[in-house]
Amino acid sequence: MNIPLITILIILSLSYSSSVSEALNVVDFGAKAGGSRDSTDAFLKTWNAACASTQPTSIVVPGGEFLIGEILFAGPCRNKNIQFQIEGSIVAPMDDSSFLNANAWITFESVDGLDINGGIINGRGNSIWACKNANHNSNNCQQGPRNLLFFKGNNINIKGLTTIDSNQFHIVIDSCTNVNVAGVHVIAPETSPNTDGIHVGKSTTVNITDCNIKTGDDCISIGPGTSGLFVGNCNCGPGHGISIGSLGSGEDDEKNDVVENIRVEGAVFTGTQNGVRIKTWGKPTTGNVNGVVFHHIIMQDVENPIIIDQEYCPAGNCNNQPSRIKIHDITFSDIRGTSSSLIAINFVCSSSTPCQDIKLIDVKLNPGKDVNGQALQSSCKNAQGSTSGDVAPVSCF
Repeated sequence: MNIPLITILIILSLSYSSSVSEALNVVDFGAKAGGSRDSTDAFLKTWNAACASTQPTSIVVPGGEFLIGEILFAGPCRNKNIQFQIEGSIVAPMDDSSFLNANAWITFESVDGLDINGGIINGRGNSIWACKNANHNSNNCQQGPRNLLFFKGNNINIKGLTTIDSNQFHIVIDSCTNVNVAGVHVIAPETSPNTDGIHVGKSTTVNITDCNIKTGDDCISIGPGTSGLFVGNCNCGPGHGISIGSLGSGEDDEKNDVVENIRVEGAVFTGTQNGVRIKTWGKPTTGNVNGVVFHHIIMQDVENPIIIDQEYCPAGNCNNQPSRIKIHDITFSDIRGTSSSLIAINFVCSSSTPCQDIKLIDVKLNPGKDVNGQALQSSCKNAQGSTSGDVAPVSCF
C-alpha cells in the first residue's frame, strides 16, 4: 500500500508535537537571580501552571542563584509528566528563625510523574550545626529543615542533582513508590550533625545508583516500612556509612518496624565511621529486618566495617531493655578492604530476639593504618550464623 507523502509528514508532525514539553521559565513568573531577592512566589506560580497543564511540562531554573524559602509543590496534578530542569543554584534563607523551624525546605507532596535534573540546592546550614555541636545536639537548638522531601509521591526520577549543606537530612523519600535516584552528589562537612545524605522510609521500589555522598551522618539511612530498595555503586565518605535504622525507637506511633528486601552492591566506603550497619533501639517496639544483602563492597580504613548494633543509644541515656526487632536472613558477601579498628565484624544482637541466619561469604578485611598491624577480630553477642568461602577475620559464629 502506498501512503501519500503528505500523510506521512502529518503523522510525523503529530508524533513529534506530542513528545515536546511546554517550557516554563521561573524568570518569566517573576523569579530574580542574584541570591538576594525572595523568589518563592515565582517558583510556586510556575509550579501551579505546570501542575494544571495537560501536556508534558518542563520547569526551567536558568543559570544564576535563586533564593527561595520554605515551599510546598503540592499535588495531585493533572499533569503526570513534570520536569524540573535546574541549570543554576537554589539557595535557602540564612538565620531565618521561622525557616529553621520548618520540617523541610523544598517539599514535593502527592506528585505522580516528576523528573528533577541537574543543578544545585544549598541549604546553608552552618548556624544550626554550630548550635548542635556546641550543645551536644540538645533540644536547645532548632532542628532545621531537610533540604528536599518527597512525600506520598509516585514515579519520581532525580538525576545529577547536587545538594549542599542541609540543616538536617539532605534528601528524604517518605511514603513513596517507584523512585529512582541517579548520579546525585551530597556535600556537607564531616562535623555537620544529622545531615544524612539520602533517607528512605515507608517506601517501596526505590533505586539509588552512582551517587557520591560526603556528609556528617549516614550516607544513606533506611527507615521503617522500606522494602524493595536497591543501592548500587555509591561512594560514601566522610560519613557514618549505610545504615538500616535506627529502628524500634517508638517514634511516629510506629508499633512494628519492618525493613525487607534490601540490596546494597558495589559501594565504596572511605574513612567512614561505619560501613554497612543495622541499628535498633532497646525499646518495646517490635519488628523485623530480613532479606538483606550487602555485596561486592570495598572498605578503606573504615572504623566499623560490618556491624549490627541492637543496643543503639547515641545519647547514652537508655534503659537497656532488650531490642524486640528480629534480625534474620542477612548476607554479607564479597566485602574487602581495611578496618581502622580491631573489631572489624561486630554483631551485638538482642537477648530476647537473637540475630539468626547471618551469612558471611568471602569477606576479607585487613588491618588499616591505625591498627598498627594487629590481628583483626570478630565479636558476637546473641548472634547465630554461618560462613562460606574465605572469611577474615575469623568468624565468631
